[in-house]
Amino acid sequence: MSFRELTMIDVKEVLRRWAAGQSARQIARDGVVSRRTASRYIEAATSLGLMPSDELSDERVRGVAQGVQARPLPPVSDPWWLHEGGEWHAVLLSQPTDFARWSWTP
Repeated sequence: MSFRELTMIDVKEVLRRWAAGQSARQIARDGVVSRRTASRYIEAATSLGLMPSDELSDERVRGVAQGVQARPLPPVSDPWWLHEGGEWHAVLLSQPTDFARWSWTP
């Protein structure tokens, strides 16, 4: 299977089958998701303290989905015109800035 981000319905289906006693391999055999994906969601559920006998509320399912699908934000980089050594850095520093003539007034 190729990469796809699971919807809340898919996550709930994996967790519902896990609560019914199916293993990740059985869930994959039925074609819901791959075995590795099912294992990740089951592992995220157990790390959040979710037991197979617990009720699957939307908040719990959302917590499991965010635990698996969350990705760290990339670091913020400097704007391209601030890089020293670049030609725009020298051009911008050499020119006086007159914002009054650039601004539009109705």
